[in-house]
Amino acid sequence: HGPRPPVWLLIFWKYNSTPGAGDGWRQAPLAFIFSWTTGAIFGIMYTLNGRKVGGVPAIMQNYAVGDGSGAIFLGWNIMGHCLCFAACLVGFLINQYVWQLPTLDAEPTREHPVTGERIPTPGYEQVAMAAAKKEIKVAHI
Repeated sequence: HGPRPPVWLLIFWKYNSTPGAGDGWRQAPLAFIFSWTTGAIFGIMYTLNGRKVGGVPAIMQNYAVGDGSGAIFLGWNIMGHCLCFAACLVGFLINQYVWQLPTLDAEPTREHPVTGERIPTPGYEQVAMAAAKKEIKVAHI
């Protein structure tokens, strides 16, 4: 579960509107670190408790979802995933308001959804043109 919430966060990530504008979200390594650590702890706890003689501890049985052999595993994963998401959010907020790292620029080009061609990202047209000129000059050398 650990690395999933930060990857979901990337879907909604707000980059700078123009290069160096500073109006995008800040880098957030704590979102990944907190989420991963929470997931690792839950995985280790499940593994160690599942090997105990006499079966699964009572605390883990309280999180069973449904019936069957995978009920405790499913419940533990749902709870762990929710807590990993919360840990990701806490790490993200710390990086936005307390330990502030630089904001991020977007890629100068993106893929057109229909044709697959590289097109300039809105606000980054000058960067994309400069990169294209650089590629042309390098190609002629």
